[in-house]
Amino acid sequence: MGEFLEDNEMTRRKAVQLALVAPLALGEESSAASVAPDPRGPILRPGLDVRVRPDGVEALGFVWRPGALPPLEKPAAWIGLPENPPVFLARTKLSLTRKLKSLRVRVSAESSYRLFVNGVLVARGPADIGMDYHRVETGKWFYDTVELGPYLRKGENVVSAEVFGARLIGWEGTRGRGGFFCDLESASGWKVLASTHWRTAENHWRYDGAKEPVGWRLPGFDDSAWLAPTMLPNLWQPLVASEIPPRMEALYPSVSPQFPLTLPAGGGVARVRYGRLLSAYLGLK
Repeated sequence: MGEFLEDNEMTRRKAVQLALVAPLALGEESSAASVAPDPRGPILRPGLDVRVRPDGVEALGFVWRPGALPPLEKPAAWIGLPENPPVFLARTKLSLTRKLKSLRVRVSAESSYRLFVNGVLVARGPADIGMDYHRVETGKWFYDTVELGPYLRKGENVVSAEVFGARLIGWEGTRGRGGFFCDLESASGWKVLASTHWRTAENHWRYDGAKEPVGWRLPGFDDSAWLAPTMLPNLWQPLVASEIPPRMEALYPSVSPQFPLTLPAGGGVARVRYGRLLSAYLGLK
């Protein structure tokens, strides 16, 4: 496990050069020779131009207008797996005769999700409802409205999700039943993506690259051995629209240890100095 530590001497250095690693731009078609999308992100959002600077991360000019979105008093059925694993995968196909400028979905999970379109990470959530002062559930659960249009293309598309049913942190609210909710906006209103359109598979709480299905987030993956999900009606209701602005996400430049780093077989701690305090996910190569 890595730690991000503050180094005051390095922070004072004005000659520190930082660079963003640019993933595939929104709407850009990847070629066969292109590198597959990094499922870790960062998430690119229209109008949110995130820049990494020596003194921090910023998105100048971004204005958040959540709008007046009503609560879902009786949301469509959630989906899950009968065994209620701590983590499960879900995917569905969308076949388009033309490229759409806009397609919005409402999405939520118990207790959290990562949403992908054609392998690109487009959202993570929902925002944590937390507990009240007496460690009792607030009785509310958030849903997110996500714009998929920039990530879609003509032909076959895959919308997929990694769903974490167990708490990622100790104070998250949960009812102990992992589930996933998603519906999309059509010309006649919001339409649920029926459970028969989804395929699901159990995943592992402790990540093992040898056990994760290769390419499951991408078109062309064979999911015929995956299961039809279990319907979970009224897992949470009402669902409340989240009014929290999206997180700014960016890639910090890679750093290399100046000495060979060897961890014992049972695990250990590696200290990486970035010259600042970070709230981040550490990726290893």
